[in-house]
Amino acid sequence: TKMPENGVDVSIVHPSENSLNNRFLPIDLRTATVLICDDDIFVSLDDFEFAFSIASEHDDRIVSPFVRSHLPRGAASSQDKDPRGYFEHDLSFSVMGRRGYSIALTKFCFAPGWLLFVFSCLLDPRVHAYINEKKNCE
Repeated sequence: TKMPENGVDVSIVHPSENSLNNRFLPIDLRTATVLICDDDIFVSLDDFEFAFSIASEHDDRIVSPFVRSHLPRGAASSQDKDPRGYFEHDLSFSVMGRRGYSIALTKFCFAPGWLLFVFSCLLDPRVHAYINEKKNCE
């Protein structure tokens, strides 16, 4: 499908199986970067344009307006002193007075096309099974 305003090719993929692994299906691409968006996500035009501009400058990274921060449990700045080594979400996003994050959520993101191949074809199949079991891939 072509977008009428600018002639950009848009492909919408409707997988037959419901799996979060489908976010990264290695489809036939004609671009270096792809937009991945869940069917229940609404993004303002301003956020879309901003994310697109950043992705255009950094086509080797995942770019998303949806981010999170996390800390290892037991870290000096962690609220949870549990030494087991699991991670906890840090909702403060405070890094030296600036907003920081360590995870870009993939429910709406621009991603490099090569990442689709790496995720789908090179990642250990046990990771795909874990994602299907836990229903989460962030």
